[in-house]
Amino acid sequence: MTETRQFDLEKSTNVRFPGLVRFVMRTGSQLAPKFAARRFASQFLTPMRAPTPERELRWTAGASRHHVRSGDYDLAVWSAGLGGPQILLVHGWSGRGSQLGAFIEPLVRAGFEVNWFDLPAHGKSTGRQAGLVHAVEAVERVVDWLGGVHTVVGHSMGAAATTVAASRGADIGRMAYLAPPDDVGSYLPIVGKMIGLSSDVIEDAQRVIEARYGILFDDFIPTRYAACLEQPLLALHDPSDLEVSVAEVERLVELWPDSKLHLTEGLSHRRIVRDARVVSCVVDYVSERPNGNRRRRAA
Repeated sequence: MTETRQFDLEKSTNVRFPGLVRFVMRTGSQLAPKFAARRFASQFLTPMRAPTPERELRWTAGASRHHVRSGDYDLAVWSAGLGGPQILLVHGWSGRGSQLGAFIEPLVRAGFEVNWFDLPAHGKSTGRQAGLVHAVEAVERVVDWLGGVHTVVGHSMGAAATTVAASRGADIGRMAYLAPPDDVGSYLPIVGKMIGLSSDVIEDAQRVIEARYGILFDDFIPTRYAACLEQPLLALHDPSDLEVSVAEVERLVELWPDSKLHLTEGLSHRRIVRDARVVSCVVDYVSERPNGNRRRRAA
């Protein structure tokens, strides 16, 4: 798993951990390991914010904007096609809701209301640092604000957060996942080794994060909950994806009682979110049994 992820993570790792930061942490790994662990944990929890490309601005033009509070974060939420069964789009790490904007118009044409938001410390939402625990809480909060959703379309970490949220009772009718990872926490040792940190420092960084938020990484592994979920799942994945392996997705689908896997070709980890054939497949899937949910916004 480490090798398949390493190469596609190299670019984002270089951006998040530039040369000077790498040098400081590698040196600290030997001379001040506790400092290096704290610095690595802090940097790992800081997502990148990139400019929104023109295509995403076109996809999301005319949407209504809302604000939903989730813990210490003010979430930026958008909606289009108000009135139909509700779809929620959930993006991945260092992304933004508009990355799944290719789904908006086709789903609205199919009669759905489409909602999307920026995760904590991402995009237009507030905060500088966040982790999977905050993504789970954000999914729960937005789903509750909407009064339940027909389907969540989740990409990468957004899919993992949705699975954990559903296991905790979030009112979600079904899921359509794009490149769903099995264990988001496993990225910590992968990135740490790419930077050149020792195993002890990486383990200390995990303990720092767990203590900070009062959680255990093991409690946020989607496959721990898959067998208990009754919602239908459609998982789409591309074997050329170098961040999430086919084996991870197959493991999730195997454990999930009502699930099916659709493999694509040549779409990698990111192009899968805007491929026309993937969008069409998801629209067909969510249109099978609309449940008629309507928005019931919490006060």
